[in-house]
Amino acid sequence: MDRLQKNLIFALLLSAAPSAAAQVDFRTQILPLLSENCFACHGPDSGTREAGLRLDLREAALLPGDSGESAIVPGNPDASPLIARITTTDPDAVMPPRETKKTLPPEAIATLRQWIAEGAEYQNHWAFEPVTRPDPPETRRSDWPKNPIDRFTLARLEKEKLQPSPEAPKTSLLRRLGLDLTGLPPTPDEIGAFLADDSPDAYERVVDRLLASPHYGERMALPWLDAARYADSNGFQQDGDTHQYVWRDWVVRALNDNMPFDRFAIEQLAGDLLPDATLDQRVASAFNRNHLLNGEGGAIAEEQRNVILFDRVDVTATTFLGLTMACAQCHDHKYDPLPQRDYYRMMAFFNHVPESGTPPGGGQYRIADPWIHAGSPAQMADLAKFEAAAREAADIPQEILAGQGRWEAGIGVATPPDWQPVRPESATATDGVLFEITGSDTLFASGPRPAKANYTLEFRAAAAEITGFRIDTLPDSRLPSGGAGRSDSGNAVLTRLRLHAGGREIPLAAATADYSQGGFSADGALDDSTGKAWAFHPDVASAHHLIVQTSEPVPANQPLTLTLEFQSAHSQHQLGHFKISTTRSPQPVSRLEPAFLAALAKPGDQRNAIERDLVLDHFLKSSPTPPSPLCAGRKPRSPPP
Repeated sequence: MDRLQKNLIFALLLSAAPSAAAQVDFRTQILPLLSENCFACHGPDSGTREAGLRLDLREAALLPGDSGESAIVPGNPDASPLIARITTTDPDAVMPPRETKKTLPPEAIATLRQWIAEGAEYQNHWAFEPVTRPDPPETRRSDWPKNPIDRFTLARLEKEKLQPSPEAPKTSLLRRLGLDLTGLPPTPDEIGAFLADDSPDAYERVVDRLLASPHYGERMALPWLDAARYADSNGFQQDGDTHQYVWRDWVVRALNDNMPFDRFAIEQLAGDLLPDATLDQRVASAFNRNHLLNGEGGAIAEEQRNVILFDRVDVTATTFLGLTMACAQCHDHKYDPLPQRDYYRMMAFFNHVPESGTPPGGGQYRIADPWIHAGSPAQMADLAKFEAAAREAADIPQEILAGQGRWEAGIGVATPPDWQPVRPESATATDGVLFEITGSDTLFASGPRPAKANYTLEFRAAAAEITGFRIDTLPDSRLPSGGAGRSDSGNAVLTRLRLHAGGREIPLAAATADYSQGGFSADGALDDSTGKAWAFHPDVASAHHLIVQTSEPVPANQPLTLTLEFQSAHSQHQLGHFKISTTRSPQPVSRLEPAFLAALAKPGDQRNAIERDLVLDHFLKSSPTPPSPLCAGRKPRSPPP
């Protein structure tokens, strides 16, 4: 196999090397000349292009420049101004200009003349050319080649008047095979068996044995892991574990299973988007989770998010397209045919994921959302067994389960609550913040931007009871970054909500949001700790909502006071433009909680333990009769942090 690899390299070199009698090859002979001597002033960069002449594209090169002439006249070098300018003796007209200190040698000029005489044909970048199988060349010797690749090697050797080296000893062949295919040298027993095997296909059978070895996939995975920038840590503080070895093991399995490359590529780029994606296909998509995660305290989340996006574009292009796109991040590419516009059009594919650039939490485990349970088949079987045992341990009475079934059949997919915007009678704030209540009942904060502040909103008595309220963030061009918050990033951090009705504080039972910043959940707005809060960075330019459910219906005909506290360590992170709505619909949080709706949509026997507990918990909360004592105080399971 070592010999085959070397033969392949020789074949590629041979196919790329032009023959003296062949037509001039644009990629290997003309493009380097133009790139070195002409593209600085007549290339892809519109900012430095002169005389209206662009030479990197054929259709542009044949257009008239500022002089009114076309620089290249295909088939007629003598009529081509390009040839005239590189051969003139006029020091003020010669190209390249004297100040560049560049001159074209006679053989380069002759090559350009021949190329124009042959029609001045351009060729696409090699990555855009379809792969074709070349015909093996004829050789003088017919006894040495054992396969078509050998003929390429022998033809080159014969051209250089060289003879092939003698075949290596069997011990050397076996060692090369082992290291090439598995990364491991042969054992003494394997050497002895190979030396004792005098059959004509002994070598081929060793190759088959090594290809069937589980170590084959491990060895062949190494260059792919390097190309995909694989690491099992986040690359920053504490070098926290990211558990990417799960994806690495998928690559090894794919290679050992001889997975076709089209499937190998599709599953890594979009395995989680395939219809009815399997666990393995979702794991494969972790190709794009190999990026760094910077949890350093001073890291700016939005900056790090874009660093991740740049990394995904660059690695995907380099690995799958054979193109280095990184240069086009800042300007049109200087030598690959990639405008800056295409770079950001490709980046748009990755820029729809609402993620933060920094991992949540702290400590050694710094896994960023989203994540899944993805163990070995044995581990996943154990997990299912433990979930089943936990379900049995809950010992839910059959009458409760029967009632849940009837409740599910009646509830179907719950409809959203009926939200009614409410206009505050007054809006005040601490630390000098001012409010404008608009005609559409929205609130716009202005004036000073203090480090911390509290908002107090007074509402007239409602004509009907209230079960929850909703805060809608409203992005505004008057606010930083076009967001809904007053901080420089356009974000806000809501540390605490308080509701009073008729002078009595109403406990708040639950909260949910359509979007939450990593590490800042909706429930944080119900917690007394200022370290827990709800926020919505980096997606500040989109409207979001926070829904809060009261622990009991608020009676009608009582004035309401809603207090929004912004007391986090993040300075100036207060809401700038928002509105308040209320509802009388029962269970407003339960009706809109995405995890609950997703679990409810599944048949009962297809839910995992967390989903089963979540649906049961909602049923018990909504049940008009007291639940069984065995179910009292139940809380739905949560995934590990």
